[in-house]
Amino acid sequence: MSSCPFSYLWLIRKQGICFRLISLLLIFTSSFFFIVSAQEVANEDKIKASYVFNFIRFIEWPSGETDDPSQPIVVCVINRKNQFIKAFSPVVGKKVKGHLLTFKEITSPHNVEGCHLLYIDKAEKNLFSRLLPEINKHNILSISDSEYFCSLGGMIGMVTKKGKIKVEINLDVAKAAGFKINSNLLEVAKIVSTQ
Repeated sequence: MSSCPFSYLWLIRKQGICFRLISLLLIFTSSFFFIVSAQEVANEDKIKASYVFNFIRFIEWPSGETDDPSQPIVVCVINRKNQFIKAFSPVVGKKVKGHLLTFKEITSPHNVEGCHLLYIDKAEKNLFSRLLPEINKHNILSISDSEYFCSLGGMIGMVTKKGKIKVEINLDVAKAAGFKINSNLLEVAKIVSTQ
């Protein structure tokens, strides 16, 4: 009879150790998945940044905007989380079509002057209605990774579907702003109209 309480205590201790081990395992795996998902987001942002870099090669700005090769092409980014600007670091200082690429972080819709291209992160979609009319007046190429960006009046969208980035282009908006888009880019894009 005396062994019964002992084995009961031993069982409680054993369960306590198991509970702690399971808790530690859950904490470790959840932090591991967080690290993996954060890394996946960073990789996806780098892929999107390389898309943006390559879009510049296939687009002609309106006359006078990029005529002087000594002037840089200014890529502006609206992303208050500051993740996407880091994704551009491999292409900072590189040249595209003879122009040096420079980057500028924008915090307000009113600071778009001097931008040739504006990337608007999907997290900033609440700014679309204020930004897009302003951008389209200033001959700024607008790009976003938000779904429905092009149908709302944006020029180029990068929509992730089933783990793949699909390019959408609102050709009417781009043409109205004076942009010419190379047929090679148009062939791989889905053409979208403003709704």
